[in-house]
Amino acid sequence: MQQILNQWSWGMLLTVFCSTAKLSFGAEIPTTELSVDTQDRLAVMAFWNRYYTSSSDADEVMDWTGNYAICSPGTVSVAYIEKIERRINFFRAMAGVHADTLVNTGSTVVIGTTDPYKPSVSDTKQEAAEIAAVMFSWAGQISHEPPPALPYSCWTLAAWNAAYRSNLAIGYHGPDAVDAYLREEEKGVISNPTAGHRRWLLNQGSTDFATGNTPGNGTDTLLPTNVLYVIQSPSEQVSYEPKYVPWPSAGFFPDALMTRLWSLSHPNADFSKATVTMTGPDGEIAATITDQELLGQGAPTLVWSIPSEWAETDVDADQVFTVHVDGIEILGETESYSYEVTVFDPDELGMEQPLTGTATPPLTGANYHFQAIPAADAQGVDVLTTSSADWEEGAENGTMEFIEDGTDDTYELSVSNFKKSGSRSFRMRLTLPSGSGLPPSQTLSILRETITGSGSKLKYFLKRGYMGSGEYLDVEVSHDQSNWTVVDSVVGNNAVDANFSARNIDLEEGESVWIRFVLRYASGSIYTGNDNRIGCFIDDISISNADWVTAKSTLLPSSHADSVRLDEETLGEAPWVGMQRGLVPWTELGGRKYPSPISHSVTFVEAVGGFGEWIAADYPTASGAFEGDLDGDGLSDGLEYALSTNPSEPGVLTSEVSMFDSVIRLELPLAELKEDVDYRMEISTDLQEWSDTGASVLWTDDLLIGECFVESPAVYARWAIEPK
Repeated sequence: MQQILNQWSWGMLLTVFCSTAKLSFGAEIPTTELSVDTQDRLAVMAFWNRYYTSSSDADEVMDWTGNYAICSPGTVSVAYIEKIERRINFFRAMAGVHADTLVNTGSTVVIGTTDPYKPSVSDTKQEAAEIAAVMFSWAGQISHEPPPALPYSCWTLAAWNAAYRSNLAIGYHGPDAVDAYLREEEKGVISNPTAGHRRWLLNQGSTDFATGNTPGNGTDTLLPTNVLYVIQSPSEQVSYEPKYVPWPSAGFFPDALMTRLWSLSHPNADFSKATVTMTGPDGEIAATITDQELLGQGAPTLVWSIPSEWAETDVDADQVFTVHVDGIEILGETESYSYEVTVFDPDELGMEQPLTGTATPPLTGANYHFQAIPAADAQGVDVLTTSSADWEEGAENGTMEFIEDGTDDTYELSVSNFKKSGSRSFRMRLTLPSGSGLPPSQTLSILRETITGSGSKLKYFLKRGYMGSGEYLDVEVSHDQSNWTVVDSVVGNNAVDANFSARNIDLEEGESVWIRFVLRYASGSIYTGNDNRIGCFIDDISISNADWVTAKSTLLPSSHADSVRLDEETLGEAPWVGMQRGLVPWTELGGRKYPSPISHSVTFVEAVGGFGEWIAADYPTASGAFEGDLDGDGLSDGLEYALSTNPSEPGVLTSEVSMFDSVIRLELPLAELKEDVDYRMEISTDLQEWSDTGASVLWTDDLLIGECFVESPAVYARWAIEPK
């Protein structure tokens, strides 16, 4: 069910929504004092992961103890309220306003002198919002001025007060309702052209909100509700520097929050004569003003809509929009305001993660260098142990170890009535939702991380049973089990295929991928009933020319923030000649790990020693030449090799010189004598001509000693260290 109702009441607009979205639940983190630099892509990405994602899946922690039958609002968990508080402050921080607001502080209700119904002055906003939420769920509808009559069986003076001074939603509760208030549209349909809910939530001076929520019962008889008390008493207003507040906010903006309804607020503005122009990726975009005069809903605001094709919530590439507003009057002066919004996908890192290092590390180990990202929480490299992908998934009994069943429990995933080979196949079918809404997607995931090779193909056999023309079986791949890309799609045709047909999908070489099958509803009717031919049947899933990951470990940087070492200690076992491993660099932002899609294959070889192996294995970013200077300290990489010093850390060469009985002596600390290096002492009388005639070199007790008899004390001595 989807119900849209707009009603003007005391400067607030009421919208009814009915849909839900689920995101991953993050670790417990702060809910207040939030801030973010929206001009920094990685900062917004980390902010999204840490604060938005962690305020999702609130229904899992709601723990509502209310009772509809006796109009009891009960209680919800502290964790649930924290998610709502965090979500509100996330949006406020994105908009650049005070993001330290509190929820359910115990503050008392706001009562107007002309209110027809007045609760006790000691009633709290929280109590009022909670009973109002029960009232609306029981009634099955919402209103800013509910009468003390049916269908509002749970009506009280406090419930009326909350209804009058709150944002209201039915079909949503908790953080999902907060999203709906900011979006102000549903599936491309604008439900609140004045953006009233948004204006109250982003009001610059607000510090105190209260909320009441019900979870519903999973059917249309009792829907979830949210009541968010937004009106502030004067004492709850914080002082602030007046500023423009755009939404979508300027800078980088997550695509999942995109909406058709844009707005620009300013507490001192008169937008009644303002005009707005917009450009997007393909040039000018039609901007239709939907409100520019209404007052009483937070700050004065200019509101406009854009075509639905430019409000995508899942973009493949960054979309840059520029906004220019003319004719704004601020305290008697006319001015303009311009800004830019870059809509991006926070599920994609948006940059390559190169890994530099040898493909043939010696048994003694090698270093691997990645690009340091200062904004990252952490970076590292996963080490993959792989085996040839000789598996085949066919739904046979006892072979489902690597299958994750994401289908409805009203039918069996493994069936025997149709099969390509063996005795069974996988079956997926759409089912009716438990309450309102659309038929939920069904998923079958293969829990095998696969490293693709040259000519890799995903192959499976498909037999369509009764599938509606609005049903799609999508095959998807992912590098992180979070962001999925469709690589094959088959639509139903309202008939049962005569046979299984082979489906072959080319896969990019050298990538780490996961595979899943998703049966989705798009439109029309679905087949119901117990006919075992309903749905689609999948058998003999395999990947050719690939390896699958049988074990995984992680390398973390030690002394160097941009490199890791692969050796016996970090592997946890002694490498052997021919040992193969896959190396996948990753970056963590806001508690979320972004693995590179590229797996780098390495094979251990016998250590042969020498400068070439040393520089390639341990310092892969160096030039590789003996005369190179990785750290720019004036000491060549070859010299640092010869002296067993670190060419990536600037240093100074110190050598002692002395003379006794006409013998000049040089001493140089040296832990190891390299067999492929020539160590010589040379003498000169003019700094032009140098010779090692008569000079001897001895290495003993970690000391390189050079001596030469000279006839005159007016001589110069130096070390000559070169490759043999």
